[in-house]
Amino acid sequence: FISNLSNIDLDEDSATPEESILEIANVTFKPRRRLKWHYRSQDSSLIAFSNRYVYQDELILFPSSSENSQVQDMGVSLVKLDGIYKSSINHIEASKIVEYATNFMKTHPRRSLGIVTMNLQQTDHILSLIDTAQNTLKHVRDYIDYWDKVNEGLERFIVKNVASIQGDERDTILISTVYGPETLGGPVAKKFGPINGNSGKR
Repeated sequence: FISNLSNIDLDEDSATPEESILEIANVTFKPRRRLKWHYRSQDSSLIAFSNRYVYQDELILFPSSSENSQVQDMGVSLVKLDGIYKSSINHIEASKIVEYATNFMKTHPRRSLGIVTMNLQQTDHILSLIDTAQNTLKHVRDYIDYWDKVNEGLERFIVKNVASIQGDERDTILISTVYGPETLGGPVAKKFGPINGNSGKR
């Protein structure tokens, strides 16, 4: 346990009640009703976890036309870094995320992108790095401008913290996990922002 963390690391959603709106509805409305169909996700794998553990595989899903194709960069991958977490920010991880994002914007200009962080401080730091990249790299400006306009901005490039990402869908999502040791090889405080809060399971 690291005792010198500042108050800024307190759980951002500590005041959020544990129950979600779905949990409240399940208690309030009788008889309980459940979804039978799900069609919003572009790939059925995005709802597979919820289908298994919430709906006991009872949801009827609509597969997308590309699910069986050999599309590159599909699925989930982990990039491990020797990041340092201080004052609620992981600078090394933020720089790597922005480097990946700006390369993505160049190589996949017609695929939408979003960045999710575990706290507001990391969100603001990444946004400042993106602003710098936008001022110096034309392809970053072009990418952001394009996605601001296409589909009336429904898939614009976003950088949000985990508490405010509800309902956003993009072709690719980068997740900045943020947390780590305060010194290289040091201990990691068991304090993970909103994940440790009453509503962390959400």
